[in-house]
Amino acid sequence: MGEAAFTVAYGKLARREGDPPALTYLLGFDSEPIRAEKALFDLAEWARAHPDLAALLGRLPPPRSPPRSTARRRPAWP
Repeated sequence: MGEAAFTVAYGKLARREGDPPALTYLLGFDSEPIRAEKALFDLAEWARAHPDLAALLGRLPPPRSPPRSTARRRPAWP
């Protein structure tokens, strides 16, 4: 079920006075992106606690994007 459909269904069929908005159920307090951000922060803190590792990570070049395709795209229509 999509977010919009859930929001409408929850608002019209299930929500009672005093219940949280639909967004609370969709995102919650720890949604997947928030958990990923917390995990990345925890990993960075752990790396900072190990000076040799932090120094090595500080010397690494930034990641590169994959190369763009040089192939010409054909139109979707004939």
